[in-house]
Amino acid sequence: CSFFFFFFFFFFQAEDGIRDLVRSRGLGDVYKRQINILLGRIFVSEGKQDWLGKVNFILYYVIMIPVSYLFMSVLKLEIYGLWIIMSLSSVISVSILLTKLYFQDWGVISNEIANASKEEATKPKQD
Repeated sequence: CSFFFFFFFFFFQAEDGIRDLVRSRGLGDVYKRQINILLGRIFVSEGKQDWLGKVNFILYYVIMIPVSYLFMSVLKLEIYGLWIIMSLSSVISVSILLTKLYFQDWGVISNEIANASKEEATKPKQD
């Protein structure tokens, strides 16, 4: 019995098409394709994850949670207030990341990548 649970739990997910009688309106793997996640991967690949982490922490934990409480409870917007704040925080996040990405010095970044690849190529391989 536990084998079947393990098999179905780990190998079949909602994205695989297993549905109840009611048609699912779930988002599936939409979150994997959000632009702020893709932009975040660019900064992580450049080694700037500390800056990205600070932006995400401030935007989502310092601003989004208190403002969503304000919109949901105080202004009585309930779940609509949460969706408004989630949408606004995504727009603000993408705006910050795109601005940072636009104003980067791409010549310096390409030189850093070229130097890192040269160092990697000249390192003796250890088997």
